[in-house]
Amino acid sequence: MVAFWWSLSIFRELLQTVASTAKRSQRLVPVPLWFAPKLALYLAMREQGISNSELARRLGVHERVVRRMLDPAHPTKAEKIQSALTVLGKQMTVDVRDAALVEPLGA
Repeated sequence: MVAFWWSLSIFRELLQTVASTAKRSQRLVPVPLWFAPKLALYLAMREQGISNSELARRLGVHERVVRRMLDPAHPTKAEKIQSALTVLGKQMTVDVRDAALVEPLGA
């Protein structure tokens, strides 16, 4: 249980960093590859005002499954997150760029 709350606090901290940076300077903030789909799902849910329970209903799964999809400490298959994003009208893609074009964090 401690690991879950710890991971949620990291999730919230990263979200605040992404959201506040995007609003002020409109810069993209790189996040770890494993974390990006979970963050995208959370942001899509927040943008549309969709609760965990509502997304679970739309997916035909228990609310606990959605909670696990959003938990950074829980490994979730990309296909599950893609299904959830599709239900929200989103599509998950991977973008690979030249390293020279990506600014390091904190720059």
